[in-house]
Amino acid sequence: MIFKNVARFLLKRKVKAATRIKRNDHFRFPDVQSVGIVFSADTISQIESIKKYMTTLNNQGKRVSAICFYQSKELPVINHSGLIIDFVLPKEVDFWGAPKPSFIEGFIENDFDLLIDFDINEVFPVEYVSAMSKSLFKVGRHTKINESIFDFMLDIDEAKDINYFIEQTDSYLKMFNKAA
Repeated sequence: MIFKNVARFLLKRKVKAATRIKRNDHFRFPDVQSVGIVFSADTISQIESIKKYMTTLNNQGKRVSAICFYQSKELPVINHSGLIIDFVLPKEVDFWGAPKPSFIEGFIENDFDLLIDFDINEVFPVEYVSAMSKSLFKVGRHTKINESIFDFMLDIDEAKDINYFIEQTDSYLKMFNKAA
């Protein structure tokens, strides 16, 4: 627990030092062209749920990329169906819990119009990517820790599954349709 708190403290300092242009006063979901999704998964069915939502967003003309922290020793065997999903395994994090693969930096530096964090379990590598992301508008689950990271948060109970989280997120994002 102390180790995790030190890592979060260091992450918070890093986030304060980083610069990001926020677009939260003029955010309109129909104007979104690029979406980054970060999530953790224990099962293939959770990944399939995210893939289904990615396809929905693609069908709306949005470019979608995702990073999944897959909590297993080996990569999942799934059909990507032309979707961009990069995986991080537990062995691919540094001493502090930050993900090490080279694609992480590119994802963080990408100024997506929208970043959605579908992590229910407060997995640090996912938190790291969300916190460091240069995305213009960030959405995620409300927790005390996440208050400094996200522009819009949803109160999702840990007992709920990923499908409920996706459904709620999509419903709220569709409310961001009014002209500024």
